[in-house]
Amino acid sequence: MPRAERARRIGELLELVNLTARADSLVRTYSGGMKRRLELVRGLLHRPRVLFLDEPTLGLDPQSREIIWEYIGAMARASGPRSS
Repeated sequence: MPRAERARRIGELLELVNLTARADSLVRTYSGGMKRRLELVRGLLHRPRVLFLDEPTLGLDPQSREIIWEYIGAMARASGPRSS
């Protein structure tokens, strides 16, 4: 992934999960929920064609859960129709 695109995606996804203010903090200082949101960002960063999720929003607050599921749904819709 080109550097400029990577920087843009990181900013976009950190904003999505409300971690922009903590972008320069050490991960070990994050709460459990913040670490979980960061894990999701890492998985979505490169816009994967296939995404395996096993309870990805477990441990997140209801607002974060809704935001993540909306974003994943938008990614699926943007990828176009599935072929059989």
